[in-house]
Amino acid sequence: MELSISPGTPVRFPIRIYGAVGVREVMALLDTGASVLTISPEAAAALGYDLGRAPTVRVVTASGAIDAPRVLLSRVQVGEFAIESVPAICLDVSGAGASCLLGLSALARLNVFLDNKSGTLTITDP
Repeated sequence: MELSISPGTPVRFPIRIYGAVGVREVMALLDTGASVLTISPEAAAALGYDLGRAPTVRVVTASGAIDAPRVLLSRVQVGEFAIESVPAICLDVSGAGASCLLGLSALARLNVFLDNKSGTLTITDP
């Protein structure tokens, strides 16, 4: 999968998330600084997760430390690549201009090459 990017601007693209009972296509922001894929609570609910019953994990955000619901996504589809059993946390990510922060819990299972000079992002299977 190869995308054209503008150096210095956020990289966003659609991905497909498979949850407990549903599938949802969302706009993802590539976030190599995020340890875990993050989805909005609304997206998690639409995928069939009951966040009131989900275990929580302590995370440190730019706003400070908080407890976030943790879910296990059945599959995340990035272009033609499917990643099974992806850990995720649920937080409001609306300020990112996306419904998902594509973090390392998914990205670590792919090869991701960001070339600002040529303006391309290439994702391949490892």
